[in-house]
Amino acid sequence: MSSKVTTYLGAILVLTIATSSPGARLPASIRANSTPQGADSRARAGQITLVAAARKAGASELSAQALADAVTKKVYPRDTLVPPSVESANEYFGYSVAISGRRAPLSGCRGAIFISSMEMGALSPSFSMARVGNLEAELTPSDRTGLYDNFGLAVALQGNRAVVGADGTDEQEGAAYIYDFNGTTWVQTARLQPKDGSFGDGDLFGNAVALDGDRVLIGRVFDSEQYTNNGAAFTFTYNGTAWTQEARLDTTTFGYIFRNLGVSVALSGNRALLGSVSGEDFTGRAFVFVFDASSWTLEATLDATDFFASSGFGGSIALQGTTALVGGNDLIGNTSAIAVGYVFQDDGNAWNLAAKLSPAEGGIGLAGVAFEGPAVALDGSRALLGGVNLLGTSNPRTYLFSFDGTSWTEKAKFIRTNHGANQSGDDFGHAVALDRGRAVVGAPYFEQNQIFAGTAYIYSLPRAQ
Repeated sequence: MSSKVTTYLGAILVLTIATSSPGARLPASIRANSTPQGADSRARAGQITLVAAARKAGASELSAQALADAVTKKVYPRDTLVPPSVESANEYFGYSVAISGRRAPLSGCRGAIFISSMEMGALSPSFSMARVGNLEAELTPSDRTGLYDNFGLAVALQGNRAVVGADGTDEQEGAAYIYDFNGTTWVQTARLQPKDGSFGDGDLFGNAVALDGDRVLIGRVFDSEQYTNNGAAFTFTYNGTAWTQEARLDTTTFGYIFRNLGVSVALSGNRALLGSVSGEDFTGRAFVFVFDASSWTLEATLDATDFFASSGFGGSIALQGTTALVGGNDLIGNTSAIAVGYVFQDDGNAWNLAAKLSPAEGGIGLAGVAFEGPAVALDGSRALLGGVNLLGTSNPRTYLFSFDGTSWTEKAKFIRTNHGANQSGDDFGHAVALDRGRAVVGAPYFEQNQIFAGTAYIYSLPRAQ
């Protein structure tokens, strides 16, 4: 397999699509009205994109844009920017994203969830692109009480089920919402909050969410049951009738104030991964918990010998089977840092650091902001590192890596060709997702005519990558 890096140039095209044939050669686009939504696509021959966005009071419309373009071994720009006809300020569209099969959630940080379906063209070894997208559904919490609920701050999607975090609701106690697709529409089926007796204002339950089958994992980053802001996460399971709290996951046996455990969460089968960006030395950790059919126990603590205070290690995590990916920044010469995705592998006896993924051209995760490394995503033999800024530039990139069974190799980079009015701060790659040959990249601070309207990019990758 060639080790040549492919560059993907993203552009934005805003379309309002009613109907179109599956063969119509149109770039993927999303256009959504105000307030939240959700959708599903197994009954369709298309891809579903779930979009959550914050709403400004009085906003009448949100234009959510996406472009899918991909190419092998050369740059292949497909379209140019068409400014949205209506663009609402402070939507932060693309703040968090996810993808499952033929669906991709893209979310804002304080408001609505939007779902669009996308009819996809057939993949070829060298090129594929999304054909058409149309709004399919809109999700809103049944008990929405205010603008700052942060509904959509975190989203996860799998099959016909979505979970949405809202850590600002109930005076920042927080909550998580379950939505299920019944074959016709999306229905809110549960509202989750912990039942451990320590629930309080400012705990921020719902700041991070993960979903796998009939189990969800919800972070509560400012949990202070035993240590101030030590953090925790909670699992809930569905028994076919109702959701019930299964367990509380924490590190109180060796806890520390301001550990912020649960700032990120991931779930895969009987394993859970919790990120922590702080702690006794402010370097961050990731903690693997395993379920043995009756209870959850701490299996491993993941760290790296080269991380440093405020490196962002643990701020973004991904988990698939026995492989974990943790984002962070690696210190170079005590003067600068480079974005790194740390790959950990369970060999059956212990979890070990297997690889460090870094762009060949350098760059620091999310502009080097304290407690923020690069955003990461993992799918089989592929990994994404998002929000990487090259030193001396203001054009964040997202990088694709591939594992050939022996080693990881950088395969592609994603660069949007238009930056909007704030090209130095649109935060392209703030959130990334990857599944079955499709990548989603959020840019929540994108603005064309309105401040921080946000946008998201969808890429269909060649099979070879």
